Amino acid sequence: MKHCMSFAKGMGMGIVAGIALSATVKCVCKNSRTLKKKAGKTARAVSEIVEDIQALLN
Repeated sequence: MKHCMSFAKGMGMGIVAGIALSATVKCVCKNSRTLKKKAGKTARAVSEIVEDIQALLN
């Protein structure tokens, strides 16, 4: 059972990291001036999502 939970956590974190990366790249392509602002917001959102996933699986 623990093996499945570890796998699920890894998959969840991988998905979240991929979403964050794609959002960051999209911001870079649009306007590099707002990159810092949007990247910071994205990083905070991803951090909260990862914490929620970990809390859900524990």
